[in-house]
Amino acid sequence: KTFTIQYAYTSKNAQGALILSQHKFVARRGDGSIASGFVVDDVPGVPPTLTRSIQLTDKAVKIFAHGFSQSTSTTELSQARVHYLQTLGSSDPTCASTPPTASAPEQVGEGSFLDFRVLKYRRTIGKAGDQTREEWRAPALNCQPLYTITQLPATDNVVPGGRLEDTATSVNRSEEHTSELQSHHD
Repeated sequence: KTFTIQYAYTSKNAQGALILSQHKFVARRGDGSIASGFVVDDVPGVPPTLTRSIQLTDKAVKIFAHGFSQSTSTTELSQARVHYLQTLGSSDPTCASTPPTASAPEQVGEGSFLDFRVLKYRRTIGKAGDQTREEWRAPALNCQPLYTITQLPATDNVVPGGRLEDTATSVNRSEEHTSELQSHHD
């Protein structure tokens, strides 16, 4: 399935004050190739920059382009990783095992978001198992989450008691909008 999803990302402290806001995206081609990235546009005196990771299944490579340093690196994808990308969510109508996680998610509901049916899952994450993440995954989009909220513990070193949210703002299912996946490696 081919699609591009635009996200708004926010990080808020325990009092709800905004700490960070970014624009993010995920683009996926029918062959499983995927690009993801974010735009940093709130650093005073610095023009907006795009950082992205592109995994091309047809070439078995991962390209990382860092926005601030204007540097890129290319690494080979293992055959196992290529297979994972090609099959991610394609045979999981419940989205319960996509992506595979150390702790099993608990289904907490279902609904609709941006006109897509979503299955809502919650699980415990983090090294100490002290973070809670809820994801609203869309089976029609290979179980890609359209909304994610992570609640951080009061003991977190960066954002004590904070909340991290990714909220999809648009979904486009046409091939022409996956330009991030056009041949960056040719």
